[in-house]
Amino acid sequence: MNIIYSIIVSVVISLAGNSSKLLFIPLIGSILGSEAILPVVTTETLFSNSQKILLLWQAIDWRVLKWYFPGAGIGTLLSAYVFARASDLQRDQYY
Repeated sequence: MNIIYSIIVSVVISLAGNSSKLLFIPLIGSILGSEAILPVVTTETLFSNSQKILLLWQAIDWRVLKWYFPGAGIGTLLSAYVFARASDLQRDQYY
């Protein structure tokens, strides 16, 4: 069901502009509850960014990506490791 809400939010945000995410986060929280905010906004961002890539494929400067991807990959792996260990690190701090 969150996928359907994400698609609806993606279409509305695309029509209204990206700055309207600040308005939709409280709206999603009031309609679906606070536990639905992260999955809906994350899925919406995935749809929105994929749509932009498809629409602007010809305008992408692929030479820039060779500088972006190494740092993005390292940052992604490091943040995934920290996120996966966060509960262990927090528990070890107090016990």
